[in-house]
Amino acid sequence: MTVLLDLRDAHLVASPDLSPVEAKAVAMLVHEVERRTGIALPVSESPGSGPVIVVHRASGMGPSEGYRVTTTDEVVEIQGKDDRETLFGVGP
Repeated sequence: MTVLLDLRDAHLVASPDLSPVEAKAVAMLVHEVERRTGIALPVSESPGSGPVIVVHRASGMGPSEGYRVTTTDEVVEIQGKDDRETLFGVGP
């Protein structure tokens, strides 16, 4: 089943405890979205209202290396097991 999400009015929520590598992944995501779509995603530390993209480190998740991207009605969640995997999850 294909789920279409309208993220034109979305904002990105970045966990305040992200490492420098993960923070760079967030900056890369914001840059790539703007480059490819012309949409400048605002970044905050709390969800607020409307569509949201959440980037955070997952604890107790799967194998030693891995990331997960999940979607619901108005949420895209990107979870990485560690710095490197968060970067892969955000990936261009």
